Amino acid sequence: MKETIHRRRKILIVDDEPEIREIIAEIVSNVYEPILAADGQEALVMAARENPALVLMDITMPKMDGIEACEKLRNNPATRHIPVIMLTGISNLSTRIRSFNHGADDFIHKPFDVEELLTRIAAKLRRTQ
Repeated sequence: MKETIHRRRKILIVDDEPEIREIIAEIVSNVYEPILAADGQEALVMAARENPALVLMDITMPKMDGIEACEKLRNNPATRHIPVIMLTGISNLSTRIRSFNHGADDFIHKPFDVEELLTRIAAKLRRTQ
């Protein structure tokens, strides 16, 4: 009998705070394979190279913020299909609207509920399978 190898789907976690990246990576690692990036520029490189199933993106980061990185992901034919969930401490309406206008699929405010985060990830991935 041939054994089937099941590969976990990759989740790209983008945040300039190493502790936050590690916490989120630990949360998702039971189900998904976390990939980490420290800013928007690194996220673009990692997304093109790793082809993650989904991106969790902070907004406020050095070099390139999350909204600009999201827009660039959307403008690249190789990455435009990847769902992006903005995961940020910024919660004002204008930032949420700007995020959606630049390609975000969802928006979660920090601090977040772990069960809600995992449920939203699963919901986005169900729609992209």
